[in-house]
Amino acid sequence: MTPDRALSRIRALMALAAKGSGAAESEARNAALTAVQMMQAHGLVPVSSTGSPASPIDLDQVADLALQALDLEHRLVEAQTALAAERTGHVRAMKARDAQWRAVVDRVRQEVHRTAEAEHATVARTAVRADREALASKGGRARSARLTSAEKSEIGKKGARERWRRWRAERGLPPR
Repeated sequence: MTPDRALSRIRALMALAAKGSGAAESEARNAALTAVQMMQAHGLVPVSSTGSPASPIDLDQVADLALQALDLEHRLVEAQTALAAERTGHVRAMKARDAQWRAVVDRVRQEVHRTAEAEHATVARTAVRADREALASKGGRARSARLTSAEKSEIGKKGARERWRRWRAERGLPPR
């Protein structure tokens, strides 16, 4: 077994032996003992100052430290998960605020656009009305000077007949 594979296996055994892993007490103890044995077999356990292999007390301390390290790693992972969830919530809140802001800006732009269009339409209608009135007064005077009273009367009667014809057609009455 390669040293990297042995380390990976030892970490898995220590995780099983850690508090809160969900393993039964006997399983956790057996996992810790197996991890220590693998540490010894692969030379991953410190040797005492005299050069002799570590005693069972030293191995117990190493296992305890390893379990504490795993517990700290577990807490760190939980903290990172909580932080990620908090960040996700914050991102969602920011996106919601952004969407609200965009909606407000769009609504204001539409109102400004509608107001500008209404003002433009009013100005255009006023200009058309002024032109029509100016041309109408000129046309009426020119027509009055050019036509005889009999011609003017005949034109007026034709217009009245046409208006009445349209009025009857709109209301479904027979023409006269």
